[in-house]
Amino acid sequence: MIRQLISAILATAVAGGLYGCKSTDGAGNWKLAVSETFDDAEALDSWHLDGPAGVSVTPRGELQIETRQVMIGGEKARCSVLWFGKPVDGDVRYEFDARGELGNRCLFFFNARPLKGQKSIFDWQRSTAKYMDYAGEPRMQLYTLGMLRYDQEKENLRIVGGELAEYLKQMEALPRSPERKRRNEIFQRKTILQSFPRAAKSPDRMSHYALTVTGARIVLEVDGATVLDVVDEHRRANPLRGGYFGFRNFRPSRAWYDNLRVYRR
Repeated sequence: MIRQLISAILATAVAGGLYGCKSTDGAGNWKLAVSETFDDAEALDSWHLDGPAGVSVTPRGELQIETRQVMIGGEKARCSVLWFGKPVDGDVRYEFDARGELGNRCLFFFNARPLKGQKSIFDWQRSTAKYMDYAGEPRMQLYTLGMLRYDQEKENLRIVGGELAEYLKQMEALPRSPERKRRNEIFQRKTILQSFPRAAKSPDRMSHYALTVTGARIVLEVDGATVLDVVDEHRRANPLRGGYFGFRNFRPSRAWYDNLRVYRR
């Protein structure tokens, strides 16, 4: 009860511009759109799962995503994405605490938007949650942020899907060969907006992420330090203005999240 009261006070203060919620362009007017402290299992009703994973609320009041390796329709599935069920449109600021097991290769998917006449990214299934289901999908486009990769020196911010899907499809259609390697280099060059030093330092404690998307500008702060500030030049005139967001595990592993706040304006 005390924890819930404190969370409510902090959420009110942030929404009023008194705590934490800084604007990256000097303007205010952020409004709280999503708030989750994962104090009970009812919080999971708002989420949608792609792929094989156990999703639960821990006794400590954290969201736990435990991705498993299973066979689905004769195909090995070992990845998952847990999506929030409704889009948040406009300029968006995402804040959350996160930690994960070593080697989990987590990603944060954000500003995912349906294309080609689709009304929602849930209009079709992605039961195995393969990378191709997102990066190779012309019916949606999204940003992906590498995170919690404690055994890697660098993490990437990418834009994938939409008109960029064809680059991955061309590569995946080829056997291992110099041509496939060349196609992969093209895919990397087309999709990576910026590489940055690994932000989270230790799997033993939560790291606080604050990701602000204002038009085509993307700013990432981790534990109060700015680690990424980039403009998506190719979409400056037509940016991905909000959308769906979710947490991805790239392999069988566990990750934990808490104190989720999403603001819009």
